[in-house]
Amino acid sequence: MELTDWSIFKNPDLDVYASHVIGYTNRLVDECIPAKLVRSFPNCKPWMNSDIRSKQREQCTAFKSGNTELYRMAKYDLRRAIKTAKKDYKNKLESQYGGGGGSNSSNSRRMWKGLRALTNDKGSLAGVINTDPSHPDELNTFYACFERENTMPALKPPPTQRTTHYC
Repeated sequence: MELTDWSIFKNPDLDVYASHVIGYTNRLVDECIPAKLVRSFPNCKPWMNSDIRSKQREQCTAFKSGNTELYRMAKYDLRRAIKTAKKDYKNKLESQYGGGGGSNSSNSRRMWKGLRALTNDKGSLAGVINTDPSHPDELNTFYACFERENTMPALKPPPTQRTTHYC
């Protein structure tokens, strides 16, 4: 803070002042806050954790070793870890979005907002409703044409010319 040139913040023009503040803040963020790379995969379930990933690696290693007993135990451990992780995740969601009792138990708005976030729901994509008063008449006219008796005779398709080719 001692190295800061405070005179740059004394500008009467609001746009210049705002750009200086934003630039200074961004510089401080870049210098002081460590950056962390987080890898996310599209097939990664929300209940996946480091314990499950390590159990998956153990199962893969056991499979490659060819030891069936070791593979069977690793597979069982992985299945048990997945079941535990799913249960923990379910309990977390229930407590977070209103199923776990307490003060959140009646917050249905928060629950539905969370479910939409989990399912990546964008809401209704319905178009504009036609408010024209003649619209029902147009629909009736359109669908009535299917109910009328067909008085036109059926037309036969024109005969096709058949050519015979002999090899």
